Amino acid sequence: MGHQDDEIKRLMRLRDQQVQRRDPLTKNRELHARITRGQRKKQFTLDAFAQDMANLPHKIHGAAIGGIIGLVIMVVMVVAINETWAGPIGLIVALILAMVGFVFGVAFDWKRDVSDLD
Repeated sequence: MGHQDDEIKRLMRLRDQQVQRRDPLTKNRELHARITRGQRKKQFTLDAFAQDMANLPHKIHGAAIGGIIGLVIMVVMVVAINETWAGPIGLIVALILAMVGFVFGVAFDWKRDVSDLD
């Protein structure tokens, strides 16, 4: 009788394993886990950052680039001139360049929007 009970338990374990392998919920969980791992891996790459930046409108790019150039000019003015008025004038230059960059960005966005109409 002991041998027959062992065989029944073995067959029941085998059946449970087969049912578990065919379980669609298990396959879905594995699929979602694999997708999540891939997204986490992609989430912190520089390529993803560059792609996100490419999706921003040109007016934001232009304003940021103009502002950065203006800040560099401000730092150079403060270091080179070494006067009290150099900082505020440099800040005004940075704001003006950010506005100019914004205007150029708006023009590039307008050009893209017009070409999309064709």
